[in-house]
Amino acid sequence: MFLQNKHMTEETPTKVMAFLGAALMSMAFLFVVTATDASFTGTKVGLPDPFAPQHVAAVIDSAANGYNGFLTAYLFQPAQSDYAYFTQSVKDDSAWVLDNTDTQIVAMAGLNDLLWQEPTPMAHASPHSGHVAGAYTMRLAP
Repeated sequence: MFLQNKHMTEETPTKVMAFLGAALMSMAFLFVVTATDASFTGTKVGLPDPFAPQHVAAVIDSAANGYNGFLTAYLFQPAQSDYAYFTQSVKDDSAWVLDNTDTQIVAMAGLNDLLWQEPTPMAHASPHSGHVAGAYTMRLAP
């Protein structure tokens, strides 16, 4: 009659997980007792507290440092080098176009600001200050 009850003989995931949990907790307890040389009177070696403030701050700091290193190596430095290459190629290409085209074509395209113009000796600083701190405007004398 007792064996006819399938509740005691049937294996279910709940029973298996409960027994596995109990076995793992027992092994962890025995490991800690062995590692600390514990007895009923005390322990010879204490276990470190992994949640102590100095350990948590060190883990957060090392994780942040690793994340910063990863972003610097794989995001910021490649982006900076690509941007530098792009701006240099634009400068080189625009300089080549400006050197090899007629000034009338440059004026028609509206690229006069990119042309290098020698400053005239009659250019002087305007007595009126610019809108930006430290800026001044240049105007040509009539």
